[in-house]
Amino acid sequence: MPRPPILLMTRPEPQSRAFVESLGVEVDVVISPLIGIAPVGPLPDPGRFAGLILTSANAARIYGEIDGTKGLTAWCVGARTADAAREAGLEAEALGGDAAALTESLIARNVPGPLLHLRGFHSRGAVADRLIEAGIETHEAVIYDQPAQPLTPGARAALDGDRPVIAPLFSPRTAEVFALYEPFDGSVHVVAMSAAVAEAVEGLPLAGLEIAASPTGADMAETVLRLLSRLAALETPEGGQ
Repeated sequence: MPRPPILLMTRPEPQSRAFVESLGVEVDVVISPLIGIAPVGPLPDPGRFAGLILTSANAARIYGEIDGTKGLTAWCVGARTADAAREAGLEAEALGGDAAALTESLIARNVPGPLLHLRGFHSRGAVADRLIEAGIETHEAVIYDQPAQPLTPGARAALDGDRPVIAPLFSPRTAEVFALYEPFDGSVHVVAMSAAVAEAVEGLPLAGLEIAASPTGADMAETVLRLLSRLAALETPEGGQ
């Protein structure tokens, strides 16, 4: 009997379920978050700054949970981060799909400082350093950690099983944790949100590695759907419908 693909989601459960829902297709899903989100502090007084920089929706949510100052301008990576920032009471604008694009946009606009980059302990892009080099006063504060979490038994079984697995990976940190659990006995296909994410899984014994056209949820979904369709076709027996 043909075995349809399994979608292995490694984001926190609410984000994983939202992504699966965005696909709009029936698919077998295993959810195994690989990083946790743990608030840390203290938070500098945001009122001292002309604006905030948020490079993840997690930073926006944590800011809201610790009851940060409302009404400040927030420059955000992607629409989801901007939405989370608005929910936290900030005046948010999305600039680019990743930290590099956001930084370039801020430099091109010559946004006045001082700015405050709120980020996780594991962060890439050197946002503050690049803005400082461009003459924009920028500070940074780590407001959450991303501790690694183990694979669930169901995820381990899927990675070692006889059905193809599609694993969308949305951040370099998640990809680094994912790589800790190789080797995999099964056929594992990774969809990476960016080249930096793909770099973290290079050298793994993967059946396939694809990079989304841009680091957005929409392009991740499109790439996953295309791969689901291709793998399902491969599993269809000759003469099948």
